[in-house]
Amino acid sequence: MTNEETKNPNDLIFTEDEQHNVEGVKRVFSTDEIPPITAVDGVGIIDGHNRAIMAQDAEVPIKVISISKKLFNDLKSRGFDEIEISYAMLERNMYYDEANLLDNQFPGAGVRNRGEKVLEIIKLKEEGAIKQALSKGKPVPAEVLKDYPDLAKKYGKEPVKTTEEKLPSFPVS
Repeated sequence: MTNEETKNPNDLIFTEDEQHNVEGVKRVFSTDEIPPITAVDGVGIIDGHNRAIMAQDAEVPIKVISISKKLFNDLKSRGFDEIEISYAMLERNMYYDEANLLDNQFPGAGVRNRGEKVLEIIKLKEEGAIKQALSKGKPVPAEVLKDYPDLAKKYGKEPVKTTEEKLPSFPVS
């Protein structure tokens, strides 16, 4: 439901017109340790505009944690805001310190509490998608299946390695 990849910051879509704290972010983070940003479909920035500009200026790639537009819109329709969704995305991808920074950035807003609710929804949707794939005999990536050993056991599936690409076999004539 969320995935992480490294991207060229010039390929990102900035969803806010102005950024006012780029210099402050540059004082806090070095260019080789820029925290990840969150984005819809890997390009539309949700949170991290200043960090993306910092990466652009330094001409370095940046880590992007992505969520599908469908799931993002579903979460928004449930009343969650971008920061709460970003909090959950960071937590889901084990960026706990960065998620806590979001919570600390907005004291009293309940980012952590509501972000945890978003995370529960993401995990339930992910689990449902995994159940559906396993019940239909479709392969599930090992890095996903490892988080759901009970489902793997229930459906008698071993994690499928995704680092090795399987080539189709053809009869030799």
